[in-house]
Amino acid sequence: MSSQPQLMSPDPEPLRLAVLSWLAAVPSPNIPTQTIKASCLTLGAKPVACRSPVFSSSRKRRASQTPSPTEPISPPATITTPTTITTPADAAELLSKMADARQSTARTPSPNKKRKTGRDDPPRPSLSYSDSVSSLSRSSGKSSGRGSPTKKERSLRQTTDFPVRRIILSEPGNSITDLPDSVVLLMRDLKAIGSGDEGVIPDMFYETMCRENTILNQPKRHWFVKEDGAEDEVRYRDRRLRSIWSSSLECTRRSEHEAGWNDSVHGPLLDEALYDISIIARRNITSTRISSAFRDTDPELGETKVDYGLFLQSTPDSKLATLSRSVPVVHIDLPDAPQTPLAVSIETKSLSARITDGPTQLANWARAHFRHMELVCRPPVLAATPLEGLSIQSPDNPTLQPTLVASTIPVLSSDIGPRQLPVLPLIFVLGNRWSISFAQRANGQTLIWQDVPLGDTNTLEGCYFVLHCLRRLAAWADIDIRSWWEDALAAKMAE
Repeated sequence: MSSQPQLMSPDPEPLRLAVLSWLAAVPSPNIPTQTIKASCLTLGAKPVACRSPVFSSSRKRRASQTPSPTEPISPPATITTPTTITTPADAAELLSKMADARQSTARTPSPNKKRKTGRDDPPRPSLSYSDSVSSLSRSSGKSSGRGSPTKKERSLRQTTDFPVRRIILSEPGNSITDLPDSVVLLMRDLKAIGSGDEGVIPDMFYETMCRENTILNQPKRHWFVKEDGAEDEVRYRDRRLRSIWSSSLECTRRSEHEAGWNDSVHGPLLDEALYDISIIARRNITSTRISSAFRDTDPELGETKVDYGLFLQSTPDSKLATLSRSVPVVHIDLPDAPQTPLAVSIETKSLSARITDGPTQLANWARAHFRHMELVCRPPVLAATPLEGLSIQSPDNPTLQPTLVASTIPVLSSDIGPRQLPVLPLIFVLGNRWSISFAQRANGQTLIWQDVPLGDTNTLEGCYFVLHCLRRLAAWADIDIRSWWEDALAAKMAE
């Protein structure tokens, strides 16, 4: 029979050492399910040692629960490594070894996992509303699939499918001789109107603008022209443009977001410019997707959207309306499947946006537009061609002997539709500043001729400049874009 420890002295130190020895043998709920050698020692010459129990996986949770009164915690009953505690130094050494054992068996938590908090843990600081919104914005940006504009621009320039090449019109040495004459004339007119070299403001407002403006912003006499039209209509338009001018200044002061600019400035100015032009209509296509057949296959480019489109309109008995009934004439998924081709694409941004975002979107959008127009004018239609007696070599296996064709076979006809795709106007609006570029397909590339300034809506004269540039552009689109579509659809119907 083992001897029991005898406390022969009222000195409390031996009792403290005995308690420490007993606590060392109690299994900790945080120790992993592996055998841990913990010493359970007694006072006196004859040591009593014990082993910590090894729990099975089914008992992990029960081991950490509070024991019932009928099952009190008791020292383990098996012997492992005996150690005798006789001095406070022995007790301190034992506690140090226990701490080292716990640290070596504890797992390092994964940085991606959230640690569960216990009842005794200090409360975690909660996110503020602004932090929560910022976190949500970052996570939604990752899930939306939108790539970096810099990467997208690089992909546009490096793609093998009609890569983008940007040509800055103001750069010395750049020639516009490769553009159609009508486009060159349009560029010159837009530049003259947008810079104020061509008078577009009714002369009746000259004195008023001189009184309103400061000495540093006095109107120039060549901005004005003799009014054309009824005075009531002229004054009504001036009031409308003054309202848009005021809204533009307010959006600038407030650092308004894009939707606010569109609602207060961009949309109303487009409506005012086109209100009496029935041949062109603007539509908000912010949520409209490119049809799947014309999207870019490069995942880096992804899907592109723009804000507005100017669409050709036609009467039910017109040539365009008659020809477009059997052929989709837009490359986007509009709910009404209109028979009105897209003539001008417009992308808008707020002043806080990156200046490169809009041009990158428009360039990618134009590439999809060109894919659709190419399909319309050169459809993959096979025409029967007599090839009797022609020797054909197998392209997959050149070692095979050529075979003779005994009948007609279908081949792709190369004489269907117009030879050249039209030039597409691309308008970019950055807050109050409007500009236009032109996309052209030539020599296996997508050329972007940029930028012609159209005006600034933070001035009254700038509102007039933008309005008249839009009207001049609508007149050009009604002739050039409409005639291209009529010719392409007529060739399609003649197949």
